Amino acid sequence: MDYAKIYEYDFGVRITKRSGINWIGNCPLPNHRDTKASFSFNVETGQCKCFGCGFEGNTITMARALNHDNPSQYKENNNNGFIEPIRPPIVEDKTDDNIYLSEEKLNALKVKYHNNLSEDDKTFYGGFGRRDDGVLCWFYEEAIKYHKAYPHWDSVDKETRQCQIYGFERVLDIPENGTLFIFEGEKDVSFSPYKAISFSGGCQSIPKDLSMLKSFKKITIVYDNDEHGEKGSIMVAKALANEFDDVKIKIAQWDKDLPKGFDVYDDFETNGSFDNVQNAIKNAIVFELDKNEMESNDTETKTTQSKGYETMNIFELIEAYKEPPNPIIEHLVYEGGVTLVSGTDGVGKTWFAIQMGLAIAKGESFLDFNVAQKKVLMIQFELSPDELSDRLSNYNLDGLSKTEFDVAILKDEDAIFSESWEKIHKTISDKQMTNGVVIVDNLYTSTNKDVSNNQDLKPLLRKLHLIKTSTGNAFIVTGHHNKHEGDEPILNKQIIQGGKTLTNYVNNVFQIGKSSMGADVRRGKITKTRGSYTDLEHQPLRLEWNPDECLFYRRGIISNERLHTIELEKQWEIKVLVEMSDRLSEDEMFDRQFIMTFVSSEFPDDLPDTSYRKCTRWITKMKSFGLVKGGNNRYYVNHDEVKHLQNEQNNN
Repeated sequence: MDYAKIYEYDFGVRITKRSGINWIGNCPLPNHRDTKASFSFNVETGQCKCFGCGFEGNTITMARALNHDNPSQYKENNNNGFIEPIRPPIVEDKTDDNIYLSEEKLNALKVKYHNNLSEDDKTFYGGFGRRDDGVLCWFYEEAIKYHKAYPHWDSVDKETRQCQIYGFERVLDIPENGTLFIFEGEKDVSFSPYKAISFSGGCQSIPKDLSMLKSFKKITIVYDNDEHGEKGSIMVAKALANEFDDVKIKIAQWDKDLPKGFDVYDDFETNGSFDNVQNAIKNAIVFELDKNEMESNDTETKTTQSKGYETMNIFELIEAYKEPPNPIIEHLVYEGGVTLVSGTDGVGKTWFAIQMGLAIAKGESFLDFNVAQKKVLMIQFELSPDELSDRLSNYNLDGLSKTEFDVAILKDEDAIFSESWEKIHKTISDKQMTNGVVIVDNLYTSTNKDVSNNQDLKPLLRKLHLIKTSTGNAFIVTGHHNKHEGDEPILNKQIIQGGKTLTNYVNNVFQIGKSSMGADVRRGKITKTRGSYTDLEHQPLRLEWNPDECLFYRRGIISNERLHTIELEKQWEIKVLVEMSDRLSEDEMFDRQFIMTFVSSEFPDDLPDTSYRKCTRWITKMKSFGLVKGGNNRYYVNHDEVKHLQNEQNNN
């Protein structure tokens, strides 16, 4: 029997590949909309299998499935219907020279394959090509990956066959507030207009080095609409969350009515648009890495675990937790949550914590954020009762009820660096305080443990978690930044004492830093928030301290935080930059000699070699600030950033 003719003309298989004895095409079954040519049949035996819908058989079983009038005419093949998968021939004793291409030959193939593209193929992006037999090829820096064909890779060396990032060059121009998309396959990336990448090893493969993605603060994962895509997207989200603390990760949600396996390219091929993709992105859910489940060594937790976990069905779960936690201070403090306020020494964390407590107790706004009124308990470990009394007396307490703000009175035996969390628990329980806010100032002095050591910090956080959940109160805890030398650091979670263990556990983080713009100026920044999205996350806020009122005030956004970290005596570098920018037009290049003119003018008494070293230091620092770009003695000023810098100076 002519099985090729039967499948193509009798069964209506649209053949996409005629190679060897196993031909490939689109599944003819009416209940399978096969857009990926998943159907294979053997032209010698008539056996067939669809790797999309799972159907397998032979000509007679296929005729029956298609409701042919006389299936028996195809009964010559009485095999069991199983088709062996296509396997490449085994080649023995290949040397590296035989297996791997030279870089020159690889580049030549890229050009050749790219020239095989049709105009339709070039609609969006040209980072791919076609072999002479029509197989799609994806171009990596030192390798070519073939789409479902043998050989799968052509590469310069073995390392380039590892999981890599495809399409990275097309996302370099994503703006700071833009979103990076991660699609499941190269085809999705190449045929879409989105700023997207993919990983070369499939939906559950992740490159070992993700550092290339550290500059992207918003990432949305759009994998295929199937079980593998769902698992893969979660794996990628976890890897990114573990790698980067400050990235906002979302997982796209496809419409449930779309076919299994539906992907970005399918939307383009079948609909000529990306409406379904856009809806999936619009309905994306935020991914949060759960760090609350920690190993336990304490008896109390072991006893709890030995009883097993409480369960409920999914409908009960959805109903029980359908309402998000209510904000106490908008974007900063939430019911049942833990907020960390961290800062450098002498920045005013205690004053800041007191102001938060008073705002909550009164129900008044805090730094222009809305506040819900709650009962407050403050436990202060660094100030004695008389010192705390002196500080509190500076505030206007009008409108404050005598029952809304309590302060724990610490005695000599409650000295700092003693283990205090059992007493904290007992105090809250004795007062029968619930649905309020407990302020602990600060974490470092509340314990005799080393909070920078994970082995000491984890049991402390377990205790905090137990107190929080058992009493139903929210917590505000103050913490410290790690010691540093030189200029003040940019505010980010990496500088917090306690590291990822602490910042992953808490729900919200607000950091305070000093400013070289004045003794009463501070930098404030929300570096983590759960409960609601805010555009202010990672935006440095300008805070001003009023010593007469003992209050912090919010004074807008800091346009260039780096400027606030440079000591005033070192800001000659900024002065030089501003003077240079006034002499340069947009995109006008300059060299080291041009810089030397301004440096020498600023330091006329310097020796030539001293001015040269200062020039080198200036270039390095300005480039690190993003104020100057370029290299190889050809530089240009980032005029947009300089304008922000000048605006910041004018505010002072």
